[in-house]
Amino acid sequence: MKSKTILKGKVKTGKGHFSWVFENIEGLWDLYNKKSKLNLIPGSLNLELDHEFSIPSGSTRIEAHEYNGTVSASFYPCKVGHLNGIIIRADNNEKGIGAHPRKIIEIAAEKKLRDELDLGDGDEVIVTIEHS
Repeated sequence: MKSKTILKGKVKTGKGHFSWVFENIEGLWDLYNKKSKLNLIPGSLNLELDHEFSIPSGSTRIEAHEYNGTVSASFYPCKVGHLNGIIIRADNNEKGIGAHPRKIIEIAAEKKLRDELDLGDGDEVIVTIEHS
């Protein structure tokens, strides 16, 4: 039986880094799409939680050497409403020494979540994570 974790967070404007990365680092977009089995679009939805969050064990890894890059990351499948996505966390952020504190999660999806769910900064969003 699968267990679920429910996260509640508030929409927060990001830095546009994930869009830039997807559009400018050759091979990375294809790698995320292949490993996530989703057709992700550039960009992510940033949510600020009221507590720190760590990527669950069993997450999928993107290693820097796989795309000749400098940043490794983990991601884990999630749902935002009825939409499938992934929570992405760069290793430095997971360690608490990156650009985002562990209270911030970044979610990539097949659709622009802000538009699809009519979200603005400060809106509360519920994210569901299923565990095996």
